[in-house]
Amino acid sequence: GDSLEMRAMKELTKEHILKSFGGRRDYLLYGKKGPAVVKAIEARSDARSVWEGVYERLKNITSSILSKDYGLAHQKYRDLVLGLERDFVLP
Repeated sequence: GDSLEMRAMKELTKEHILKSFGGRRDYLLYGKKGPAVVKAIEARSDARSVWEGVYERLKNITSSILSKDYGLAHQKYRDLVLGLERDFVLP
């Protein structure tokens, strides 16, 4: 089944991100950026520890979602995606 974090991200997407123009724009952006980020991380020798760091940040985002602080959760998620792109795809 889905993990708590996956269920929380789905809730954030449905209840907050897709309900605004900016959110829908971000959603499409994540879909475009995601594959390149994953590919870049997977190509690294330290991929496992990078993913562990990502998971820690997702757990932090999940706690914001569980307290229904969708705005903060969305901001943290955007920062995560853009930060991963900046750190692993753009160099």
